[in-house]
Amino acid sequence: MEGPYSPFVPAMVGARLARSKRETVGPDGWRARGAVLIIDITGFTALTERLSARGPGGAEALAAILDVSFGDVIGRIRAHGGDVVSFAGDAILAVWPTASATSIRAAARAAIEAQRLLGARPPMEGVEVRARAGIASGALWVGVVGGVRDEWRWVVGGTPLAAAGVAASRARPGQLVVTTEAAADAGLVGSPVEDASNHVAVGEVPDDVLEPVDATAAFVGQYASTNAGAWAARVRSALMTKDSPSNTSSSWPPTRKAESSGNPVSVTRATA
Repeated sequence: MEGPYSPFVPAMVGARLARSKRETVGPDGWRARGAVLIIDITGFTALTERLSARGPGGAEALAAILDVSFGDVIGRIRAHGGDVVSFAGDAILAVWPTASATSIRAAARAAIEAQRLLGARPPMEGVEVRARAGIASGALWVGVVGGVRDEWRWVVGGTPLAAAGVAASRARPGQLVVTTEAAADAGLVGSPVEDASNHVAVGEVPDDVLEPVDATAAFVGQYASTNAGAWAARVRSALMTKDSPSNTSSSWPPTRKAESSGNPVSVTRATA
C-alpha cells in the first residue's frame, strides 16, 4: 500500500491506518487472516564455533556472513510483499496480509528463492549455510503496543504461527514444508512428509519463474548495495575486481588481517 508511512511501517499496519484515515500509530488491535512463513537459517552454530577461535577477525567475518545471509532472506520476503515480524535466534517470522492463494504463493516463492540464494554459495569453513522453511495460513490477531517515549511495536499471534513453526521443524535444510490446508488453498502440489500426514514438501510454485541465481552477486549484493556495512562493501569490491588476488572461486570473504591480532582470517570452500 502506498502512503506517507508505507516505507516505514508494515503493510498490515499501513492498511489499518489507511482504512481508519489516521496518520499516526497508536494503541490498536484487530483480527485478520494471513499467510505465515517461518524460515530458519541453519549452520550458524557450527560456523560460530569455528570462527570464534580466530579472534576479532573471525567475529568480523561471521558478522559479514550473518548480515548478507539474513539480508538476502529479508530481501526476498519484501520483494514478494511480506512483512518481517520478528527474529528468534536464527529464524525469521514473516506474514502476508491475507490468507488468499496469492499470499500463500508469494510466501512460498519468497522461501524458495531465499533457499536458492543460500544454496548457491560454497561451504564456509566446511559448513553449509542453508534454510528450512514452513508455511501456514489462517486467522491472526494483530496488535500495536508500547507508547513509552512514543515508541510503538506491532505484534502478531494466532495458531498459524505455531503451525508454521511445526512445518519448518519438519523440513530438511533447503526444503519448504507447507500445511496441507494452506497448500490446498493455494493450489500447491508437494510430496508427502514422513510422519506428517498434514504437511507436504513443496519445491515449486505454479505460474512462477524463478530467476537463476548469480552466486557472487547473491552472496554480497543485498547488504553491500544498501550500504549496510563498510566490510560488506569491501567484500563486494574485492570479489568484483578481476585483478584482485582475493577474487577466487574458493574463498569468501577474502583473506583480511585482523587489526588487533595481525592474524589472517579467511572463510574458505571445503575441499573434497
